[in-house]
Amino acid sequence: MDQQPLQPRTSDEIDIIQFFKLIGKGFTGLWNGIKSFFVFLFNVLIYKPFVYFKRYRKIVVPLLVLAFLAGIWADATKQPLYKAEILISPNYDSGKEIYTHIDMYNSLIANEKFDTLATALGVSRAVAESYVSFDVRPNYNERIDLRSYDEYTRFLDTSVVKNLDFESYRKSYLKQEFDYPQLIVTVTATRPDAFKPLNKTFKTLLDNEPLFVNRRKVALQTMDERIAFIEKNIGQLDSLRMAINGAIKNFGKGSTPENSVIVGTAQINFPEKKYDLFEKRQKLVDDLTKLKTDRVDKEKIILMNSAFPEFAPPYNPVWMNYKFSFLISMVFLLVILFYLIDLIVYLDRRYKQAQDRRDQ
Repeated sequence: MDQQPLQPRTSDEIDIIQFFKLIGKGFTGLWNGIKSFFVFLFNVLIYKPFVYFKRYRKIVVPLLVLAFLAGIWADATKQPLYKAEILISPNYDSGKEIYTHIDMYNSLIANEKFDTLATALGVSRAVAESYVSFDVRPNYNERIDLRSYDEYTRFLDTSVVKNLDFESYRKSYLKQEFDYPQLIVTVTATRPDAFKPLNKTFKTLLDNEPLFVNRRKVALQTMDERIAFIEKNIGQLDSLRMAINGAIKNFGKGSTPENSVIVGTAQINFPEKKYDLFEKRQKLVDDLTKLKTDRVDKEKIILMNSAFPEFAPPYNPVWMNYKFSFLISMVFLLVILFYLIDLIVYLDRRYKQAQDRRDQ
């Protein structure tokens, strides 16, 4: 039987084989790179520190014990701290002013101007001296984002809303945090009862600022006019419906077409379905309710969403547990020091080798 000669591989088959070989080499190189990286981390973070400990244990052990004892002493003598926070909603673009006041309070604390701080916060000097720090940051929350976006776009033109998607609106707050609708104010103090007096402070913080007082006046006046306009429209709709009901009751006779009533020889169209008065009235009522609720919130330049407690809980973060933080810090310090010694020895050896080659 004649044997068929072997067919040579086509160019396409060769290209595919070479392609899969390249992919295999790529995965192999990637795996070797990952393995080398983890080996490097193991040597740097575990093996080398262990070698240092074995080599210099007569120095390392006493230093670690000393750091641990120093931490115990620091824990026993440290002043207790207390921490509490509130949620506030700044109206009339007053968020930046809140950040400015927080910076001012921290500056007064840093410079120990407690009389000025006590006057600014409306507290006694003894209470003012107990404050350690003030902090403010946005209370990022998707629910707040959605509500804010809805309020912002409600009165915008449709074409403008199309060009302002929700994600772009959310990201805009990352550039200007003080514009966020709700902020978290955090206070740290050395007294548990130093927080409650601050409720009045933040509640009326900007009530005497002419800029925000004028903005509030104009905004409330506009809302009152809108409320009066909606109430008038609701009243007109109710009058129209009462008139139609009266016409039907007193003058409608005989068989009438759907959605109409015969008065004498004239036919009056019944407007409930044609103009949907019930739906129009319900929408106006919903808008009125929302507007009145918003007006209550807008009466305050700074709206308090929560309040400071009468007695704040203790604040004791992990990094303030000194017996452990001192011990861990000493370990890192020693490792860095030993790495630095090795680097100096290596550079000195390279320098001597270079000198020897030059002398030859």
